[in-house]
Amino acid sequence: MHDGSDENFYSEKIINIDSNNSLIFKSTSINELIELEKEWDVADFKELIDCFNGSIYKYNTIPEFTQYKSKNGLTVYYEESEKYLAVISLGEKQPMRYQIVLEGLFEKVK
Repeated sequence: MHDGSDENFYSEKIINIDSNNSLIFKSTSINELIELEKEWDVADFKELIDCFNGSIYKYNTIPEFTQYKSKNGLTVYYEESEKYLAVISLGEKQPMRYQIVLEGLFEKVK
């Protein structure tokens, strides 16, 4: 979704799902995946994480700063709508090189 300088890193991003659905987010106002873990049932969250086959993992060298990280070392976040959940990693990959990666897109079931 983004790989380059910070010039457009902070702008609004749109995930086009189909002709009628999209998710819109800004990298400055997106929630860390660790927050979703606190909200969801343990089994449901484990099922979500298992979908990534180890490419997203819990990083907690300091318990107060526990995060989920991607295989590229970026912090993992999420954005959701009534119908969809997007798992997104983002951050500074190298000095002055910023990335936003769509790790997964899921349709919610009721």
